[in-house]
Parts: sequence; C-alpha cells; structure tokens
Amino acid sequence: MKKDRYISEQSFSLHDFTGLDDHDFLQAAYAAILKRDPDQAGYDHYLQQLTSRNMTRVQVLGRLRYSSEGRRRGIRIKNIVPLLVRDNLFSLPVLGRVLSIPVQGCRIIQVGFVRLQNAFAARVAEQLVSRHKRTLQGAFEGDVFPQKVYLALENELRSAAKEMETAFKSYLPYLLQTLQKDSLVVDLGCGRGEWLSFLQDHAVRAVGVDHSQSMLELCREQGLDVVQADIFDYLSGLENDSVCVLTGFQLIEHLQPADMVRLWQECFRVLRPGGLVLFETPNPENFQVSAYYFYLDPTHKKPVPPPLAAYTMDALGFRNIRIVRNREFDRPIFEDPRLNQFFCAAMDYAVLAWKPEEG
Repeated sequence: MKKDRYISEQSFSLHDFTGLDDHDFLQAAYAAILKRDPDQAGYDHYLQQLTSRNMTRVQVLGRLRYSSEGRRRGIRIKNIVPLLVRDNLFSLPVLGRVLSIPVQGCRIIQVGFVRLQNAFAARVAEQLVSRHKRTLQGAFEGDVFPQKVYLALENELRSAAKEMETAFKSYLPYLLQTLQKDSLVVDLGCGRGEWLSFLQDHAVRAVGVDHSQSMLELCREQGLDVVQADIFDYLSGLENDSVCVLTGFQLIEHLQPADMVRLWQECFRVLRPGGLVLFETPNPENFQVSAYYFYLDPTHKKPVPPPLAAYTMDALGFRNIRIVRNREFDRPIFEDPRLNQFFCAAMDYAVLAWKPEEG
C-alpha cells in the first residue's frame, strides 16, 4: 500500500480502496480521509466491525468522512452517498429486519428501496392471511375494502400500545388546560378506541365517533362511549360553540384536501371560544414514512406536511397553533446529520390549535 498517495490527494473514488485486506484498508482510509494514522481504539473498533460483518467498508468510509474531524478535512469520496444510504438502510429499525435484497450502486433509491418495500409488504400480507384466515374468509364479498380486513391490518400494523401511550401523555397537558368543568372531548374517527381508553383512565369524559361497526364493537367491549356515524353528519348535528375539545387520530390522511378543510371549518364552528382541536397524522418529514409506511394503509389518500397543516389552521381562524412531534428515534442512525434529518425524524406529529376567545 502506497500510504503517501492517500495522504497527499484530496479526492478519491471507491476503487482506490479495493484490493486491500482489512488492515491495509483501515490504514488507507485514515490516511486518505483524516490524513493521519489510525488511533488504536478506532482501528480496533472498525477492524472488529469489519471482521464480524456488522459494518461494510462503505460504512467505515462514511463514518470517517462525516465525523467532525472528517468534515473539517473535507475530503471528497466520489459517489459514496448512494452506497452509504444503501448500506445504512439495512440498519434501520424495521427495514433492517428484511432479508438483504440485491441492489446496485446509485439505483438504491429508485430500485432497491422499492424492492425492500415489496418484500416487506409481501411478508406482512402472508402473515395476515395465515393469522386471520378465518376472520377474512368471505370478507371481500361486495365490499370496496372490507371492515374485517381493515381491522386485521390495524391490529397487525398499528403502533405498540406503549408507543401510543407515550404520545398520548404528551398531549394530555394541553387538554387539561383547556377542558372546563364537565366538558366533553369528541374524538372523530375513534377507531379501536385507544385514545378514548386513555382519556377514560385519566378521568376525562369523551365520546368517540366512527362509521365502522367492527371498530365500534371493540370500543363497546371496553365500556367506551361511542356513536356510529359519518363524522361530517355528526358535526353537522352539533350546535355552534358547543364542544370544548375535538380530536382526530390518524384521520386527516384519509381525506382529500378539500374534505380536510371542510372538516376543520366544521370543527371551528362547533368549538367553544377557547376550545382546542388536536389532529395526529403520519409525519412525511420522515422519508421512511412518506415513501413507505404511509402506503401500508390502503385507505390513506395524501400525507399532510406539518407546515401545510399549520398554515391551513391559521387561514381558517385558529390561533396558538402548535406542532407536536412523536415517535422520534432514540439515537441517530447515520454519522451525517442530514441523513438523520431525513430518515430519523419523528414518525407522527399532531397539529394543535385553539379557537380565539370572544372579544
């Protein structure tokens, strides 16, 4: 290995690091990117990671290049980013469980990610059929998307109860500061009743509204107060300034944009002055959500970016608008903070807004 060449040059291709054993590769990587010999701790760490196949050589180069020391050096490694994304995708919490699928170079974004999606979706479908065969038998007769099938999907793919409770706890203070004595929370599209159950446990009176008989049966089994109705029909039957808090979890992404605006207009009408709306939805700031997880629910229409939600609420007259993000990653996945921003952002967010007080 001609170490002097690695120290003197400022730009490299991945081919410059081929044909070397692991020991020489690490010496070359440090010399090229950091312009120094490897420290013993770093050398031992990366050698162990390479030997155990916990990291690829591309990942090692990426770690060094996008470390704080590497960024100061500013060495160019041509075409590393697509390959770094490819290799790091398999380290992500869910996608990392999917068996490796052959991908080629820069085509990872266009081809490899799609293959990962299809493979995981196929596995999910297979599990659903095997686990719920009796439940789903005959369910498709005459239905566009049968309630029993959708309920099975919800049970399989919805967030874990612990994750949901963590998010719910972050919302509770906003409700408690808004609720008046004996006032009621109306939860639109209540689904299986997780939020209603949480409110019940915290002595908050609430009623859920949903059109799905299957979902409401689950709610009633838990002793929850629910009404079977279309949310627009339900709201149209409420008087102006009559409700203290309106909520909707994983609801607005099921609506066309015009219907979302119509929903929030109705919410504004029926809210008391000083009343609160809270709508949680998948967060498209996270590329895993916007490119993949969002489409696991076949009834989703369009993702709603947080700025769009906030702007629309403001245009409709709501005030004190807040975006509360939830289900954030415990630790960064990538050395490059820009990649963490794209792939490790919160997976859900809620937009909260208040109707102005009178006068």
